[in-house]
Amino acid sequence: MPTSRKRYGSLPWIALVERTLHSLCEGHIPDGVNFVFNEILTGVPKELQPGCGERVGWYIKLANAELDVGAGILQCADLRVTMDYRTVQPYVSVVFAKNPQVEREARMAMINAYREGKYLIEGDQEAMAGMPWAGKLHDALAPCTC
Repeated sequence: MPTSRKRYGSLPWIALVERTLHSLCEGHIPDGVNFVFNEILTGVPKELQPGCGERVGWYIKLANAELDVGAGILQCADLRVTMDYRTVQPYVSVVFAKNPQVEREARMAMINAYREGKYLIEGDQEAMAGMPWAGKLHDALAPCTC
């Protein structure tokens, strides 16, 4: 596990997501799983991904038993989540399994952000449900994220 925290949404953090996913997937993706997830962050600090402006993104692509994680806003995704950086940032470093109250607060913050148009989910929300690593990713990244 890295000793220094990576800033949520930054290129070093995205590299951490890739390493963490490879670990959680135990080095393999089952054949037949084809899925693209894209998270878009709005209102980000300019230095987060230099040259990208106030909207940045990162993605997970699973196809042909291969895993690809990278930076970018994709045209097509099975599931795309767009959220306000300032809304989600206070929760990215919290291990929810150890802090259920904060997890509830985060869920309420997302509900309020949705009502305010700062959180949008597009696509198949059930698509990641069958992927055993999906529920573990946040807590695995939280201790290394700031």
